[in-house]
Amino acid sequence: MQKSFCFILGLTSACDKKCVLCCNNYDEIYKNVALDFDRLGSKLRDMKTFCTSEPFKNRFNSVYIMLTGGEAFLYQQVDQAGETKNLLDVIGAIQAEIPNVRIVVKTGGFFAHHQKVAQLWDRISRDYPYPAVEFRLGFNLYQKQGQSAEERLIDMTQRMLAHQKMAILDTIYDKNNLQRTAETLEKGLQQLDFCVGQNALISLIRKSPEEHKRINMTNKMHKIFLDVGPAYAPNSASAVYDYFEEAPNPCPTIEEYPNYLYYDTALNLVHCNDSYVDARIPPIRLSANTVLEEWLFMKERFERLKQFLLTTQKQFKTRKERCFFCTKYVMSGD
Repeated sequence: MQKSFCFILGLTSACDKKCVLCCNNYDEIYKNVALDFDRLGSKLRDMKTFCTSEPFKNRFNSVYIMLTGGEAFLYQQVDQAGETKNLLDVIGAIQAEIPNVRIVVKTGGFFAHHQKVAQLWDRISRDYPYPAVEFRLGFNLYQKQGQSAEERLIDMTQRMLAHQKMAILDTIYDKNNLQRTAETLEKGLQQLDFCVGQNALISLIRKSPEEHKRINMTNKMHKIFLDVGPAYAPNSASAVYDYFEEAPNPCPTIEEYPNYLYYDTALNLVHCNDSYVDARIPPIRLSANTVLEEWLFMKERFERLKQFLLTTQKQFKTRKERCFFCTKYVMSGD
């Protein structure tokens, strides 16, 4: 059965949220490491070539590109001509090289008083109407900067739903903030005219708080997919929180790979887009390879991982334990 393929591009390590649970290299958040805009065009052309190859056509029937960070809206990079490029320029470059490709922008959101970023959002929304560009919001109570969480949730969701008929919200929690997280979501969604009963979310989540869930909600005009799940500690700074231990259920990434390629800001390969990746393991740095060669390389690594797990019947106590093992196995080759 054919399916969709995704290119994931990490645009920048810069982020204004200062979330201690960030699974990116925490030090790089403050270094503002950004994708080299001058390298983007050739990479996009190679992506387009890959999408016309027989291996691609035998497996996939569509492609989309996901832009992430850090915070994608904070991407800035001066090109060789001395011009400052931003997220709008990246989207324009993608559309120029791969016309009509769907683009998904993942954002942690920004605050109403950030006029410059808000204007950038408005330009993207105007120049690339949905579904050419879709926004997805990551929301949690670990983000420490700016206005209240409820205000940010309402403001950003309103922005998304003014641009598109549906919105995806990704949310995480721990044992200490689960109640506050659910209450904040309920209050915000009620103000947006979604029918959410008092304590409905907390009751649903508490039935199995160690599991991820997708909760669908609709109002007269829009639909929201609320993806909620337990947080975990990706680094020593975040170990102070009290976490739910998520069980190692079947992993779709292991079972279905290779249906994506994930590039960091240096266009090196990261094996997985899951929040449980081990941030201590560096990305895969290959010599100058084509996208097809990169895909074949990652395909072989995952096939080897899958065979190893099948042969050894290796057991994991938690999802985090399995994901940390897989990070090292795939990205270190052992």
